Amino acid sequence: MVTGKKLFFYAITIVIVLICTELTSFFAVRFLQARGVFYKPSVSNAYEDYLLKRDNQLGWPSPDGLRNSKNFDSSGSRIIPAFADVEKHQTCISLYGDSFTWSYEVDHEFAWSNVLSTLVNCRVANYGVGGYGSDQAYLRFRQNKHDDSSVVFLNHLSENILRNVNQFRSLLYPGKGLGFKPRFIVNEEGDPELLPLPTFDPLQYKDVVLHPSKYFENEYFLPGGSSGTSVASFPYTISIFRSFDHFHVRAKLRREPGHLEFYKKKHNSGGLGVTAAILTRFHNDAIARGKVPIITIIPTGNDLSYYSQHKVWPYQSLIDDLSNRGISVLNFGEGIMSYVGQRNPCSLFGNCSAHFNEEGYKVLAQLAYKHLAELQLLERIRIQHRPDE
Repeated sequence: MVTGKKLFFYAITIVIVLICTELTSFFAVRFLQARGVFYKPSVSNAYEDYLLKRDNQLGWPSPDGLRNSKNFDSSGSRIIPAFADVEKHQTCISLYGDSFTWSYEVDHEFAWSNVLSTLVNCRVANYGVGGYGSDQAYLRFRQNKHDDSSVVFLNHLSENILRNVNQFRSLLYPGKGLGFKPRFIVNEEGDPELLPLPTFDPLQYKDVVLHPSKYFENEYFLPGGSSGTSVASFPYTISIFRSFDHFHVRAKLRREPGHLEFYKKKHNSGGLGVTAAILTRFHNDAIARGKVPIITIIPTGNDLSYYSQHKVWPYQSLIDDLSNRGISVLNFGEGIMSYVGQRNPCSLFGNCSAHFNEEGYKVLAQLAYKHLAELQLLERIRIQHRPDE
């Protein structure tokens, strides 16, 4: 027979368990908010200043930041120590992409643009910008009319397929609520159609951050949408259960890179079609400007680890799609795997989820140089861009 004391004991035990579970869930939610699984609105007081300083087409970096930073030369490229005098040395090759093109976390000397410059003996301009999608990288190329290179690289980091279906950066990467960007959609003809950089009145701004679903018709990572992003609320234990539908959590459970599912042809983000359309447009525009286009795919450390186990590239569908369009791709992953041999490929990174280290960027430069040689472009570059004596 259950006595009143026992019932009281059971009730207290259940309450304590529920409180501990909810407290654990609360801290788990905070951990997952920092990784973008839950959206936590963050309203900045600097929105009006941001509007004055931002690049009105690309979002970032601001024009003032380009002019006044010691990291950029007068052309807007990262400093290239091997050919630092922009006026004296004509650019033979230019690179566009994100932080993996910029060569984040290493000094100018070890950026792969500078290493490649020494290999080809001419200036390789580096127009990479941290956080860019392939869309912004392409738009920067289109905007950069003074780029006089004869060979131009657009480097697609595998993760950029996520950025290509995103307009409000804080929904994908937790931030200060100021990271707005343009994006493309694919129209009925299969061509990329630009949705320009969103601009909101300062009086709207707070509501945009608090209720993004009201303002972004073509944002894939909206809370409550197909990506699994949500807003955590009490009871937090239920929020944790909801988090299992987030694409990052799903990928973690399947032990695959978070962007892999976005490369599926029928993925509801449309990421594969958008990315292929952007890279195709870049290819055609570069040729129209008299340049040789080279499209590359830069793998993350997680991509390389996945390939080591499964012998399939997470982004193989993009390579196949572009091949069907008659466009070849330099998959850096293949050369990296040949280079590392029996070593852990993540030894070329700060860690498997980080940027390349000095050795890793050097390998990118060497693989790019080898590719140029295979395409018989080195002699053309040397003839057109002889360094001044």
